[in-house]
Amino acid sequence: DYVSAFANIKKITSCRPHHPSLLRVSLPSTSPTIDQASASIVESLKDEINENIAPTKRGLKASKQQQDDVEVLLQKLEGACELSEPARSPYMAGSWAVDYSTAPPPSNGKLGPFEGNASQVIDLVKRTYVNILTVEPNGWLTAELSASWEEWDGIILKDDSTEEKDEASVVGDAASEEPLNVVDDDSDPDPWNSLAEKFSNIFQRNTPLKGGNKSEDFGATSWKVTFDNLRIQVFGNSIFEKKFVDTARVWKMTYVDENTRIVRAGRTGKSEDNVVFYMSREKS
Repeated sequence: DYVSAFANIKKITSCRPHHPSLLRVSLPSTSPTIDQASASIVESLKDEINENIAPTKRGLKASKQQQDDVEVLLQKLEGACELSEPARSPYMAGSWAVDYSTAPPPSNGKLGPFEGNASQVIDLVKRTYVNILTVEPNGWLTAELSASWEEWDGIILKDDSTEEKDEASVVGDAASEEPLNVVDDDSDPDPWNSLAEKFSNIFQRNTPLKGGNKSEDFGATSWKVTFDNLRIQVFGNSIFEKKFVDTARVWKMTYVDENTRIVRAGRTGKSEDNVVFYMSREKS
């Protein structure tokens, strides 16, 4: 068990004798430091996570058992996070690829009948981000959601969605389990516009509810993200664009380091409506 091993390493290395000669006997120069040992555990966990998510096609094809197995590993990695304020870490900045998600389409990389790659670009200075869904080959179909963020104050958001099964996400940040397969519908005179409209309709407005524990520093771990604009392009030509009003979600950063992030994202800030995203930093 990685977490138990990590705890044992801390226990052993914290019990060093104070006398210098005894210190040399108890901890020879070949002994790993706490940082080295914990880094090894984290990397082993990541390897195991990557091995488990590989056959799931970024979560698109994951069975319930596979989801459960990955969830156990993700929680272990979250338990090894060394940052007390991950949402304020400079590691958050940059471009991230979504390697795995439990979110429904289109947030998991599926747009109608098309499967693509989801990514996210965060600008900490401007407090903005762009979620990008790209369908290959050559990115012929793309969807970009631009948004801004602020530290979450702990106030639960009211879910005004009329779709009971809708869930929040990071790339798309809201989703409907209703298939968006409208391109093959011969009865639709403008299938691309219909696809864009359905994609847009999954973003529902919500309003903050009163409450929140003011004594807790929610901003240390969580952001309130607010959607600004959605644009869908085919072969570089815009076929749909929409601006949003009062549409927000809550992101909870449960793990972040230089190369890896785990985000629990939801419509309201309540844990029961969260979906998970496992991301890796994109190489420039």
